[in-house]
Amino acid sequence: MTKTARQCRQLLYDNFNKVSLHLVKIRRGEGHLVARNLAASCITTPEPVDWAPEVLKNVITTSLQKKWDDEWRSGTTGEQTRSFFPLPKDAECLKNSHINHELTQVLTGHCRLNYHFHKIKKVPSSLCNCGKEETINHYLFDCNIFSEQRTSLIEACNKASIAFPPPLAAIPKDKNLWKALKWFILESRRLALRGTDQRQ
Repeated sequence: MTKTARQCRQLLYDNFNKVSLHLVKIRRGEGHLVARNLAASCITTPEPVDWAPEVLKNVITTSLQKKWDDEWRSGTTGEQTRSFFPLPKDAECLKNSHINHELTQVLTGHCRLNYHFHKIKKVPSSLCNCGKEETINHYLFDCNIFSEQRTSLIEACNKASIAFPPPLAAIPKDKNLWKALKWFILESRRLALRGTDQRQ
């Protein structure tokens, strides 16, 4: 490898997160021949560019994470899910968590609550039995029908020094609050399919 090639490689190592390579179509001619000859002159031995695996892994991981974050934020669907998980990395709690259909309903907003059922014309009204609109926030934090089941959710907020009702994005970030949310959903039995045992 020539001195110039080594210097270029060192510049790439030092600035790997600031450099991007692009193919550019050029017309054949004098410039094309000069570029081809310069590229060929840099290679005097078959020595490959030695990217350390950890550098490559870091570059690829960072690039993919940024792309995923950008797509997640700019999505036109999944608003309810993004309210719990503003970024994909915020969904880390799902990795080691039992996800049942009741929790999935809350996380997606596609649920057995009257607000959603009214939107899809399954029920004539979006109101809860308590008389208020039955949204997910109402169900989780306000409805007096589930006051008793909600105590563990309130206690978990107090233990985490988070004001009740908590922002939805705060729930997955706190282990006890996440467990309390799941417990509340199961104990309330509001989202259970008819004729099923919630704890199966």
